[in-house]
Amino acid sequence: MKIKSLKTVLATLMIICIVSCEKSPEMELTNYQSYGGHRYAITSDKLNWDAAKQFAVEQGGYLVIIDSKEENSFILENYRIPLIVDEDILWIGLSDESEEGIFRWVNGEIPTYTNWAIGEPNNDYGTQDYGHMYLDGTWDDAEVKDCYAIIEFDN
Repeated sequence: MKIKSLKTVLATLMIICIVSCEKSPEMELTNYQSYGGHRYAITSDKLNWDAAKQFAVEQGGYLVIIDSKEENSFILENYRIPLIVDEDILWIGLSDESEEGIFRWVNGEIPTYTNWAIGEPNNDYGTQDYGHMYLDGTWDDAEVKDCYAIIEFDN
């Protein structure tokens, strides 16, 4: 009788492990577009800025570096749909995490073009270190939260 009970317990534990260890859906990139010799895509789900940066590197790219008004408009026109649906923001590859008030792209360069919203960046509450794009194409510094991200690839 004890062996039967032990087998039942082990079988139950194995089922629980299989169910709880199922792989969650993988993050994917969607809506590939090309512009100015680069390719772009958006994440299929939301993630925080650090995770988005790491995911971009794992995919062979980087969080988008926006060098011009035209590129900013391209990003907005091609990737605004999730923003409209979720009233959310898009991560871009800009941060002042390493030195407060000095924003740099993920490649370490200081931006030559910016599109900050009025009064931004402002480091509200002392926790806003990561660049994101609003629905109107302007930028803001934001705290860590989950958002869609634009990934850029060199051709």
